[in-house]
Amino acid sequence: MMNKKFIQKKQIIHSVMAHTAFSKINLGLFIIIFAAIGGYTLLNSHAVSLPSVYVAQAAAGSDDGSSCANAHAVTFFNTAGNWGAASTQIGPGTTVHLCGTISTGLIAQGSGSSGSPITVLFEPDAKISLPVCPGRGTGCLDMNNQSYLTIDGGSNGIIENTDSGTNLTYHGGTYGVSATSCNNCEVKNLTIQNIYIHTGTGAEVDQTQVRAIDFSGSNFLFHDNTIHDAGWAITFGGDNNQNDRLYNNQIYNVDHGITPTFSGSGTAGPLYIYGNHFYNFANWDTSTDAYHHDGIHCFSSTGSAGEHLNGLYIYDNKFDGTLGGNSTAWIFLEGGTGPSATPCNDATSNISIFNNVLTPSDETSANDILSVSNGVAFMANNTIGGTDPTNNNRGGCLGIPTNTTTVYNNALGGCNQLINGSAGATVDNNAYADCTGSFNCFAIGSSAGWTGDFSTYQSNNPTYDVHGTSDMSAATGSNAAGAGKNLTSMCTGDL
Repeated sequence: MMNKKFIQKKQIIHSVMAHTAFSKINLGLFIIIFAAIGGYTLLNSHAVSLPSVYVAQAAAGSDDGSSCANAHAVTFFNTAGNWGAASTQIGPGTTVHLCGTISTGLIAQGSGSSGSPITVLFEPDAKISLPVCPGRGTGCLDMNNQSYLTIDGGSNGIIENTDSGTNLTYHGGTYGVSATSCNNCEVKNLTIQNIYIHTGTGAEVDQTQVRAIDFSGSNFLFHDNTIHDAGWAITFGGDNNQNDRLYNNQIYNVDHGITPTFSGSGTAGPLYIYGNHFYNFANWDTSTDAYHHDGIHCFSSTGSAGEHLNGLYIYDNKFDGTLGGNSTAWIFLEGGTGPSATPCNDATSNISIFNNVLTPSDETSANDILSVSNGVAFMANNTIGGTDPTNNNRGGCLGIPTNTTTVYNNALGGCNQLINGSAGATVDNNAYADCTGSFNCFAIGSSAGWTGDFSTYQSNNPTYDVHGTSDMSAATGSNAAGAGKNLTSMCTGDL
C-alpha cells in the first residue's frame, strides 16, 4: 500500500506544476511546502552524535559531561546504550575527554567512521591507573573489534599498572591496551608504563603475557608513544593486515620491543616500522637465560610456512644502550623449516632494512645484532657496532639470509664476525672495522672460505665488496669516505 504522506506530497507537486502562473515565487512556495510536509524526516535521519563528552572515575558537579568539573562517571563510557548516532551518544565525530585518575578499565562500545573517528583524549594529567590491568583480550583499554578509534594521550596521558612486578604483588598476564581486529585505529602521544617491572635475575613471570599493547588490523597507526617496563612492548599480527605503521616511539626496559607475529596462512603488508628508539633491555636478563631479548622479533606459528609479507620496511630506527646477555638480536626475523620452525615470512617476501643505527653498549650474546633468516632482503645504509671483536663467543654484526639478499653501504665494526651467511648474495660498498685477523670476521659460505683478512675475503668471493673497504676510520682521508653506492634510483614510494 502506498504511504499516505507520499500520496499527499505527490498531489501537492502535481497541483503546483499545473498552475499556469508557475514562477520563481511558485517554486519557492513548492520548496517550503515540500519541506514542511516531509523534510523533517530527512533531517532526523542524519542525527549527529555528541561532539564531546567528559568522563572521570566518578560523576562530578551536574553530571552532564560538559567539562571535567561536570564529568560523567566512567560507567557512562562502558555502557553500550551510550554509544550510537543519537545526539546524546558517543559516536562518529565524538571526542571523549578523560579526566583525572581513572581506576576502572575502559571498554569501547562502538566505532567511528571514515573522516569522523571517535577520539579518546587524555586531558592534562589524566591516566588509567590500576593495580594490575586485565590480561589477554581485555587490558586497561579495550579497543577490540572496533574501527576508526583514535586514542590520544594529549600532553602527558598514561596507562599504567601500580602493583605488577618482581617485588610487587602481581606476576600474571596483564595488557595495557588490547586492540585486536581494530581497523583504521590510531594510538598516539601516550605513555604505557610499569606493565611489569622486572628486577633481579629471576624468571617469575611469562614475559610474553605482560604486554603494553596487542593489536591486529589494517591501517593501524601507533606513534609518538613511550613504553617502558613491560615484557613484550608492542605485539601485532593477524593474516592480511595492511598499511600498519609504528613510528617515533620510545621503548625501553622491556624484553621485546616490537613483535610482529603471523599464523603463516595469509598475506600481510606493507608494514612500516620507523623512527623508533629502542634501548636498555638488560633488566630482563635472568640467571637461567629464560628470556631472549629482541628489539624487533618477527615470527609465525609453530610449523607454519611463514607469512607472505608484501613489504616489511624497517628504517630510521635507533638501537642502543644495554641489549643484555640474554639477547638474540636487535633485529631478528626468524627462518627455518620443519614442525618446530616459526619463520617470520616465506622465501619470496620483500624485506627492506635501511638507515638504522644498531650500537649496543654491551654486545655479550653469541647471536648477530641484525639477523634476517629468510626472504628477498635489502639491507643498506645501516651502522652496526659491537663491543667485543676479539671474543670468539660473541655474535656477529650482520647475518645474510640467502642468495637473494642485497647488502649495500653498511658500516660494520666491533663484532667477531662482521658479516656472515650465504654465498651468492649481492654485497658491495660496505665498510668494515676492528677485524683483528684472529677470527673469521668474514664468514661467507663454507668454513673453507672464512677469513679474518679483508683481501682474502674479497679473493674468496670475487663479486663481494668490489668497492668495499676495511678502513672505516673517521679520520680525514678514510677509505670509507664517499665510498657508498648511490641508491637514489631505488627510492620509490612513500617511505
